[in-house]
Amino acid sequence: MTKVPARNEVDPKYTWNAESVYASPEAWSAEAEQIIADIATVKVFQGKLGESAASLADGLEAVENLLAYICTLASPTA
Repeated sequence: MTKVPARNEVDPKYTWNAESVYASPEAWSAEAEQIIADIATVKVFQGKLGESAASLADGLEAVENLLAYICTLASPTA
């Protein structure tokens, strides 16, 4: 089985430029912390999605918005 090397073991010409996405590891961490805080915007719908069509639509929109934000954090080409 092939072992994936750590980033610091790879020649920089074979890595993507992380700084083109986030200025620093701290900036990435701040975004990650914001996502964790934003989970609360989805949790408010827990147990309420079946109450009405509007509640379901609002809950799905909250999930969609959170997932879009997560994808920007996870994508090196964001």
